[in-house]
Amino acid sequence: FHNYLRDFTSTSDLNSHLSKVGASDIRTFYISLLSDSVRSQYTKSTELLRHAYYNSTRLELEAFEKLKYDKRYESKIGFFTLRRYILETILKRVQDTLPEIPKRLETQRKNTENEVEIRKRLLKGLDATSSKLREAANNYASDFLQAIEKLMVGTLEGNPAHNGQTLDEEKSQKETGDWVDASHKIIPVNPQAWGIPNCDTKLYGRQQFERLLYEFKAVIEHVKLTEITKNDIAAATG
Repeated sequence: FHNYLRDFTSTSDLNSHLSKVGASDIRTFYISLLSDSVRSQYTKSTELLRHAYYNSTRLELEAFEKLKYDKRYESKIGFFTLRRYILETILKRVQDTLPEIPKRLETQRKNTENEVEIRKRLLKGLDATSSKLREAANNYASDFLQAIEKLMVGTLEGNPAHNGQTLDEEKSQKETGDWVDASHKIIPVNPQAWGIPNCDTKLYGRQQFERLLYEFKAVIEHVKLTEITKNDIAAATG
C-alpha cells in the first residue's frame, strides 16, 4: 500500500478514499508486504523479520502523517494492526466457545451413561446361566427361516423396490457373469426380443429365480448347436 499511497497528493483525496473504504461492511487494513528479495534476507531470523515489518509500518504512518490523514483510521494502518485484529478475533471466538464445552461434555456424559444402562439391562436379560440366551437365539433363527420361506413363496416384506433387482442390475454384479457357449464365447442376450418376463421389474426370492430359469430357457433356444462329429463322440465315451 506504500506505493499506492504516493498517488495521493492532498489530504482531502486521501480522507475521501479512507471514508469510502471504511463505509464497506468488509474489515479493511492498509499494509505493505515486504518484497520477496527483502523477505529472503530474514528467513533465518524471525526477530529481524518482525523488525523489518515494524520499520515498514513506521514508514507508512509517516506517509499518512504528511498527508494529515483522519486519525479515526489509525487502527487500520500497518501490519501489526492486522495481526492484533486476527489475534483478538481468534481469542473472542475461543472465549465464546468455552462456555458451551462443559454443556456439551455434560450432555455427552448423560448420553453415554444412558447407553451403558441400556447395555447392562440387555446383558442382564441375556444371562448365560438361564435359558434366555438360547431362547433369544432360537427365536432369531426361527424368524430368519420364516422370512426366507416367505421370500421364496412370495411376499412384500423384503421391500422389492429397495432390495429387488432388475435383470440389468442383476447382471451388473461381478459374480453373476455372462452366458457362454461351449467355446467360452459370450452369448449376447436380448431380454425384450427374447420375451424374458419381468426383465425390467425389481424382483427377489422365488420370482427372481424363476426369471433366471426363463432366461436360461431363452438362451438355449437361441444358441445353435454345432454338428457333433465322430471324434467328439469317441472323446466323450472314452
